[in-house]
Amino acid sequence: MAYNEQWLLHGDTQVSILNKKEVTSIFVDTLTDIYTVKGHLLDYLPLMARKATARSLKLAILDTSIDIKAQLLRLDMVMKMLKKISHKTPRQSYNDFNLNTYMNSGLDIANPYKTDVALLTHLIMIEGIQITTFTLMKKMSHAFGNNTISDLINENLKDSMENQIIFDAMMNDCLVTVNT
Repeated sequence: MAYNEQWLLHGDTQVSILNKKEVTSIFVDTLTDIYTVKGHLLDYLPLMARKATARSLKLAILDTSIDIKAQLLRLDMVMKMLKKISHKTPRQSYNDFNLNTYMNSGLDIANPYKTDVALLTHLIMIEGIQITTFTLMKKMSHAFGNNTISDLINENLKDSMENQIIFDAMMNDCLVTVNT
């Protein structure tokens, strides 16, 4: 697609511009979804730490739980600043993104290396989704004219990016071990 072309989401001849109410609605829906995903992940991190075999991975998982608690607190603050309480049910796809099912189907107790790689793969995928979501939310947050909301979302984005770097480095260490 050429740089100057535009994606038209609502018709072939006109570009839709969202008003503040629509942006707020999309933002709150996205906030609800990411809050749900983070809550589910927080619930499963202790299980992941128990299943991890490498000490460094166990510690990284436990450290991630601290970050997630801080991220959830920031998301609560954003919701309160917007004076919104989400009663929306998260999309089913987020509920189906169930770590328990993933862990019970893909982990190999007889091969701790495969277990750790599976855990790292899942964590890297989750962080990638979160980075994309927080990047989108950061862009939308400018519509509120409230720098604090943007700053809180940006802090969550930075946490997710830092966690992904850590998990990527751990995965690289696993791959270097394979090549030697």
